[in-house]
Amino acid sequence: MRSRSFFAALVAVFLLTAAVVLGLAAPARAETPPIDTRVGVLVPEDTGAGVWEGTYAYVCRDFKIALWIRTRDGKPEMKLRYHSLQAAESFETDWDGRATYYLAGLPATFEIAYKSRDARRIEGGWHWVAQATGSERIDDTVFSVFRSGWGRSAVFKFDKMERQVRRGNNIKIYPTVPPPVWTFRKVSKRIDVLWEELPF
Repeated sequence: MRSRSFFAALVAVFLLTAAVVLGLAAPARAETPPIDTRVGVLVPEDTGAGVWEGTYAYVCRDFKIALWIRTRDGKPEMKLRYHSLQAAESFETDWDGRATYYLAGLPATFEIAYKSRDARRIEGGWHWVAQATGSERIDDTVFSVFRSGWGRSAVFKFDKMERQVRRGNNIKIYPTVPPPVWTFRKVSKRIDVLWEELPF
């Protein structure tokens, strides 16, 4: 009888211990949040502070861009310089937003087309075509530009960014999803700052 009682007591202790352990572990598993795989883009607030005139800079792991903005006849104009950090590709537009250059000995063109421009906002897009042996790369965007913070940032908010690669009759389209947001830092109120002077 004593051996049975002792065995029953051991079983009861084991079951009680297991219940406590499981009871503590279950909430821990339940409270672990799932991994959020959604991709979001933070868009700075459009404050409209400051003025357009000045020199702006943007850099990421793939490229550097300098942006000069001036106002003529009441409308902002942009001049842009692009420098790739992944390939031997670089160009600078004129104040009409156009550039013609060569990539690996083949012609390439870049052009900004404006939809609207005023003291608060710039809307438009660009059309960028680069040739390669047996293929063609076409980049099209739709964007709006506004000032953020205390006027020390110019934000490029893209509503569309899409690349087409053509090889003969074969066309592949690569949209950027979600479209990016680039925040340019205003580095000077001057519009004659040289590329070599920019603090990238």
